[in-house]
Amino acid sequence: MPKEVAIATVDGRAYYTLTRLLKDAGLPFEAVVPGEQLDRTVRLVITTRKESSLIEHHNVICLEDLGEDITEMRQRLFGLLYGGKESTFVIGVDPGERIGVAAYYPRSEVEVEVFESIEKALDRVERLIQNANAAKKVVRIGYGKPDIAGEILRQLRSRGLTVSIELVDERGTSSLAGSRKRKETRDQRSARIIALKRGRKVA
Repeated sequence: MPKEVAIATVDGRAYYTLTRLLKDAGLPFEAVVPGEQLDRTVRLVITTRKESSLIEHHNVICLEDLGEDITEMRQRLFGLLYGGKESTFVIGVDPGERIGVAAYYPRSEVEVEVFESIEKALDRVERLIQNANAAKKVVRIGYGKPDIAGEILRQLRSRGLTVSIELVDERGTSSLAGSRKRKETRDQRSARIIALKRGRKVA
């Protein structure tokens, strides 16, 4: 598989942090010494501020600029790789006693998480939308529990975000969510399915 990301650093601590991040994100990478010639498939180079002047590439980011939050790190990386004027950023929300949230760029999963309250879930949704590098941003809300879905819709609208909102028919998503053999909860699987299923536009 072509490696689109390169880690360019001789700083051991930075290298360890970046390799863990990229492996967790499922992004193949090559490791190079700053100043070393890069493969033509590389679309993004990650380095440190101290070494950044040695990098000759059009798309460079420093570890220090990625922030502390793991989800926001992943979103920033995927946005640099797959975001832009032609891309769409999609978030699926699974209403219930716990709220599942799944976020995607076209080729990459940014986050799948479960929250104990609507407010905490929407705080994360808001941050994801604000940080998304995409021309179009869509939030898809499952409509399996209309009362909770309606409350999420109301609160989401009240935040004044620039985003399209769709209500998704959840019929069939429960069986699909239960059939996947992964180390994740039903709420997470349902949020994934909702994110990838077109719904009825309501905003």
